[in-house]
Amino acid sequence: MKDIIIIGAGPGGYVAAIRAAQLGMDVTVIEKKRVGGTCLNVGCIPTKTYVAMAELFYKMKEASHFGIDITGEISFDVARMVERKNKVVDQLVNGIEMLFQKRKIELITGEGRLVDAQTVEVNGKQVKGRHVILATGSAPFIPDVLQIPDFTLNSTELLDYDKPLSSLAIIGGGVIGVEFASIYTLLGVQVSLIEMQHSLLPTLDKKIGNRLKSILKKKGAEIHTSKKAEKVSRGEIILDDGTEIHADRLLVAIGRRPVLQGIDTEKSGIKTHNGCIVVSESMETSLPGVYAIGDLLDTPQLAHTASKEGIVAVENIAGEKSRVNYNAIPWAVFTYPEIAVVGSAEGAVEGKFPFSANGKALGVGESEGYVRIIGDASEKVIGMEIMGPHASDLIHEGALAIENHLTLSDIARTVHAHPTLSEAVAEAAEGALGKAIHMA
Repeated sequence: MKDIIIIGAGPGGYVAAIRAAQLGMDVTVIEKKRVGGTCLNVGCIPTKTYVAMAELFYKMKEASHFGIDITGEISFDVARMVERKNKVVDQLVNGIEMLFQKRKIELITGEGRLVDAQTVEVNGKQVKGRHVILATGSAPFIPDVLQIPDFTLNSTELLDYDKPLSSLAIIGGGVIGVEFASIYTLLGVQVSLIEMQHSLLPTLDKKIGNRLKSILKKKGAEIHTSKKAEKVSRGEIILDDGTEIHADRLLVAIGRRPVLQGIDTEKSGIKTHNGCIVVSESMETSLPGVYAIGDLLDTPQLAHTASKEGIVAVENIAGEKSRVNYNAIPWAVFTYPEIAVVGSAEGAVEGKFPFSANGKALGVGESEGYVRIIGDASEKVIGMEIMGPHASDLIHEGALAIENHLTLSDIARTVHAHPTLSEAVAEAAEGALGKAIHMA
């Protein structure tokens, strides 16, 4: 009998497996496709390779601002971009498989089905384990009315679409929608983005979404907020205000749903709420010995959230009291410029510093955006918000501060190297304390 059986080898499942092996457990992982899950194969990593290529293409067109003249037409080859994306993905998949081999983690390719608290069926055989971790992730959701052959794509299909596009319509202004809108706008494709809420990124502060809307429009995208697609046919979308949008393809990015196939929650007695599995702080479900992590839960649908939940589940199985501090989990949106947030959006005190006053940002030609830091009445850091270059990297100073209960003064008195983008974080903290050097 195995110590742990994990169904799903995405960022939650494979990280849980490695942590369990580190703790001396005998682990079997069941994965129906390839290790890495949605994030590595058809999500986070592929989109970031496209982000890099799109930004490079855009910067080459803007090279004259740096005194560099490029003669001839600058073009891109979609098929080669897909090929490069696949190479990056393959390298990372191979890396995880190698880690499994070194840790002696058994990997079974097939679709796992939960039989009971200690049994999983795969490929017609049963595997026994003292504990089971469910990590089957989520899948894109597209209503039947929007599934138009040779027109509608989900995010997975768009990542492998290797034909040139002159126009792209996107329904859904959440993270996936705005990232693809940014990518294709930078590539010179005519993008029309439709969001039914009043602002883009509706789960974040409205000011962020409105500023992103302005930036995307400035780069050439059409943004339709507070609008719904009334009628969709091949090549055309008609909005509820009568606006007609014509496009080569339509990306539907209105959300993802937990993959519960193979998990008969009703029969097994696993409690759910609004289609998500309910767990305790230790990640254990209502069926003792069975744990659930990642997109199966009503927690942020982020790869790093799933990874942390996987570690917490395993450590609790090992007898440790481990928990997830969801307030310290950062969100990153890979638009151009990037957006990142962590913690609370409002507090007793706050400081804000623009990248237009940061030497490094001006030098590299990316001065759009700001750092905003939020503190409570005791000046403890409770939130951070960044829009600008490398926001996804800079946000971790805020996450570290929240996780470790640091104060604005802790950040302000820490020397930040010059000239760096991270100086904007220190200046924002100084500003919250009334001590900003480079702000009048």
